Amino acid sequence: MNNCLYWIWLTQKYGITSAKISSLLDKFGTIDAIYNSDSYKDTDGINKKDAESLSDKSLDKARSVYDRMCELGGHILTYDMDGFPDKLRNITPVPYILYVRGRYINLDEVLTIGVVGSRHAADYGRLATARLSAELSRRGVVLISGMARGLDSVASSEAIKNNMPTVVVIGSGVDVVYPRENEQLMSDIMKTGMVISEYPPGSEPKKEHFPQRNRIIAGLSNGVLITQAAKKSGSLITARCAMEYGRDVFAVPGNIFDAAYEGTNSIIQQGAKLVMSAEDIIDEYPYAKFITVKKKVMEPQKDEDAPLIKMEERSKDIADTDSKIIGLLIQKDMSADELAEKTQISAQEINTKMTMLELGGRVEKLPGGIYRIKA
Repeated sequence: MNNCLYWIWLTQKYGITSAKISSLLDKFGTIDAIYNSDSYKDTDGINKKDAESLSDKSLDKARSVYDRMCELGGHILTYDMDGFPDKLRNITPVPYILYVRGRYINLDEVLTIGVVGSRHAADYGRLATARLSAELSRRGVVLISGMARGLDSVASSEAIKNNMPTVVVIGSGVDVVYPRENEQLMSDIMKTGMVISEYPPGSEPKKEHFPQRNRIIAGLSNGVLITQAAKKSGSLITARCAMEYGRDVFAVPGNIFDAAYEGTNSIIQQGAKLVMSAEDIIDEYPYAKFITVKKKVMEPQKDEDAPLIKMEERSKDIADTDSKIIGLLIQKDMSADELAEKTQISAQEINTKMTMLELGGRVEKLPGGIYRIKA
């Protein structure tokens, strides 16, 4: 828990940007060392005001954020955790902390496609988004979007209609619904997918949050699909981020006489792949893994421990390991070291497993590093 509190403490410091956190990590190595240091001299980018702020070691605000996430039944992923998406480790600026609600999905193991588009969509844009999102979802692609009014919401809604999980990255706290009319959509998303934000709970949506949100959508995606965008659309920020991060960019062609499609037509000119069906996207990823769903989104869970989402190519060994750990914890609460000894699995692998099981809501970590089955 301490590491998590330290990350909240650091990322909530006014003026301490992602670039400054990177400099601090370069000098001190770990979040613990950053927190426990009594001097920040000679750290690139850290000025006197920053150093004074970092000298305030109060964790009261961090504990409040942590407690609120616990109340929400959410999770906090930090840069030094095994469950933190590798896809985000090398983007700029790095989001060193993520607040998550819903069912954890390892987004590094499945094909993820960002779907973004205009908030003021035409019928053609809505139809194209709905059709492509439905086709991609049915094939087991995880759609990543921003839950914005318009085509983002269409993409998420289609995934839910097809009983498939979807992920949204939002520009507010994970307990703040924006836009308000998406309250039910957000609730449905969390049943099998994830709502992600780099902003702590309670954060209101701000104009400057959305371009930052877009970089995370691009970072989490293997490729980004733009279904309708005008010349100055925010969707093009996501496309530019995708290109910068080495992700694929796809676009639906539009009417050359309509300014509402000027952005999408323009990025096709710049090298985005023209898309007319889901196959045009999936064909680019011949070795991708897909997901399947064991139960319908709207059906109640009869067994709280049974995961809704499974990897289509998930090995039997992984499933057996999870079952072995759960079986031991049913008998009594244990530490990671005890579990490693009992299962003859390396401590590193056990720690990874426990992170996954904790994020999946199957176990909980107690003070002293003891794990138990989550009630």
